[in-house]
Amino acid sequence: MKRQLSLIIILIFILSGCSSLKQVEKINIDEYIYSGELKKAEKQLIMYLNTQKKDNQVRFELGIIQFLLAIEGLAQTVYMYNPTATGRFLPFLRIPVPENPEPKLITYSGFNDIFTDFSINLAKAYVTFKQVEKSDVKVPIYLSHIQMDINNDSMISDYENLWNIYRFYNRNANELIKNPGELLVVFDYADTFWFRGYCKLLVALCNIFTAYDYEKLFDYIAPYLFKNAYTYYQEEIDEMTLMLITKFKLKHKKNMNLALEYLLEVLSLSRESWSEIMNEADNDHEWIPGPGQNGAIPGIKISKEIVDGWIMFLDEAEKILSGTRLVPVEGFTNIGKGININTIFMKPKDFDLVKLIMGKHNLPIETGELTKPETWNRLNRIFGGEFIGFALWFN
Repeated sequence: MKRQLSLIIILIFILSGCSSLKQVEKINIDEYIYSGELKKAEKQLIMYLNTQKKDNQVRFELGIIQFLLAIEGLAQTVYMYNPTATGRFLPFLRIPVPENPEPKLITYSGFNDIFTDFSINLAKAYVTFKQVEKSDVKVPIYLSHIQMDINNDSMISDYENLWNIYRFYNRNANELIKNPGELLVVFDYADTFWFRGYCKLLVALCNIFTAYDYEKLFDYIAPYLFKNAYTYYQEEIDEMTLMLITKFKLKHKKNMNLALEYLLEVLSLSRESWSEIMNEADNDHEWIPGPGQNGAIPGIKISKEIVDGWIMFLDEAEKILSGTRLVPVEGFTNIGKGININTIFMKPKDFDLVKLIMGKHNLPIETGELTKPETWNRLNRIFGGEFIGFALWFN
């Protein structure tokens, strides 16, 4: 009797397991991302991958959803605190969001949480992209159709879409893309490295922001940066006070160490991305096209010279971050000395903003080989004077 009962219990577990497997079906992410239901899409994709762990296509889709969720989360936080026109000049607060009539009170802790939460969400996406194995994955998406719940009210308005964010950062978007509704991008395996690189780049920047303690400065300037900030000080800032509040104590040395590690990884991921791009045989609405391919963004052709120039930049940037090439600084170049960027990250010190502006800084000045102006002039020529724009795109 006991044996029969055991067999019945086992059979129930098996049948219930089979039933649950059947209930989890592959979803069409278009239905979710074009309606702003990113969190629902993430949940459904995770449930599916729990039963189909080797489905690289779905895992790639999940990574893209999580990357979009990180952007949406940042936008929601910025909307919640409603920066002033001045505050919107700060990195990460520049993301375009509408006015919030009832902004939440900002604190120093809350301000730092903006960077911490953004980093956590990006790290989640990074891990997912890294788990995508080499395969013929393709995720077609109309960028201008992607909706986001920017004000976190569970409803989607006309302004809550990725296109508004994209054209804000790319001032030439309206000129290059006449019909944004037809902007189809087919992301492929090479783009997994691009996404991972951007995740690491943004997390590195967040780490730098949270490495130092600038609470005293924040308390003074917060009312100028946000619509709802507590005014701690009524008096004008005199010279002595300015000197005091712009001295930033190093709070998290590890954050600077990790930032360097991540920046170096960004360079490595860019190389891997271009290695994949150069070996592609298709020509399908490429996010970043190689020579001979047509990109999703019309009118832009990538030549072999541009690719070689980008690889040259990656090599030079790696030497600078590794400390084998120094950055020239006024007053020391003629004697073969420059700033060792590697030392700034690996052996960080307290930071004095006023002294830096006055040229009386404590940055690591060392003797060694300097990065040459000729290198950067050549890069600027290769990229037609638009190197910064290409760098933000290529990552």
